Amino acid sequence: MQIYGKMNPDAAAAQLMAMDEFVAAAIMSKLSTKDASLIMAEMEAAKAARLSAVIAGAGEIAMKPERRANEQQ
Repeated sequence: MQIYGKMNPDAAAAQLMAMDEFVAAAIMSKLSTKDASLIMAEMEAAKAARLSAVIAGAGEIAMKPERRANEQQ
């Protein structure tokens, strides 16, 4: 997994954004905080937010915001 930490952050971000978000989140969680933050800074804000939610354990809600809205009704 450290291969992404050794890449340029913009290149790593592009590859991770193209992956399944749960796989990308698993990879990001294995990186150092410094490397992960540099990569996330290069991502689209919405994608970085979803990956952060998955890493934090709130991935089900982040991946399906319409489900959360329906549960509140």
